Amino acid sequence: MNSPAAHWPVHVLGAPTEELGFVDGNPLLDADWQLPPSSLVVAWSGSVSEASLFQRDPHTWMSAGREAFDDFLRRIAPELTAREQRLLLRPHARHVLCDPQRCLSFLRELDEDAPFGIALDAGAMLEDEMLSKVEDHLERAFEALGRRVHVVVATDVARSSGDDPLRPVPIGQGVLPVSLMGSLIRAHVPPTTPIVLLPEDPDQQVAALGLHG
Repeated sequence: MNSPAAHWPVHVLGAPTEELGFVDGNPLLDADWQLPPSSLVVAWSGSVSEASLFQRDPHTWMSAGREAFDDFLRRIAPELTAREQRLLLRPHARHVLCDPQRCLSFLRELDEDAPFGIALDAGAMLEDEMLSKVEDHLERAFEALGRRVHVVVATDVARSSGDDPLRPVPIGQGVLPVSLMGSLIRAHVPPTTPIVLLPEDPDQQVAALGLHG
């Protein structure tokens, strides 16, 4: 585990450990999507867009997306249980789990022993047009989900061109109110919950969030 001196356990995105692993790609469409050996696995909830994982496609939020998502969960659940793993779905504004309410509904629908959970990435649930009320969106995400998730993926975001989604960047290098995000983590996320950061200078990101012990 790559863990700078912080009160919350800190991991680096893409640096797998025995406890925490990461999967890129689209679990709803990619035939080669596979689980790593870690006990907790962070992955996107996925999209039904044939063009790109991050292409805006309204069908993802309709019955086609939910049916594909539910089918994936049914297929992967026995393997997760057999390997004693838990799959943590990372939401995104253009994926099936696109906002705090859908994440909350997903968690409430789970059976008690279901091998699934949420990796909260509040920045990934934002679109450019939401940035004018970004404080409200961040507060809603952490208030609804902060105590219910197994992992928090803490990213900043930068604007993109055209219809491209916001780009994830290290904390302090984008447009999000980092001090507010840190306050929300301290207020709503238990100190035993791992915080996942992008690889660039994690110590500086921890300090910017105010998460030092």
